[in-house]
Amino acid sequence: MKFTPQAHMKMARIVLRAVKAATETKKLRLETRSIGCAPSTSPMTRKPLPALLIFASMVALVVAFRFLAQ
Repeated sequence: MKFTPQAHMKMARIVLRAVKAATETKKLRLETRSIGCAPSTSPMTRKPLPALLIFASMVALVVAFRFLAQ
């Protein structure tokens, strides 16, 4: 199959139209997602909190053991 310059330009226009349509659809999708998802204003202490609780409980156990062992 031989591409003539006219066929090449026609195919290029079709591809560019498809890319533009996909880009517009992607922009709309991202905009609708950003509206529904507001940034969180709560402090970021959720991940280290369980580790801190485990550490505090271990310290309490050691202190309680030493107090009861006397």
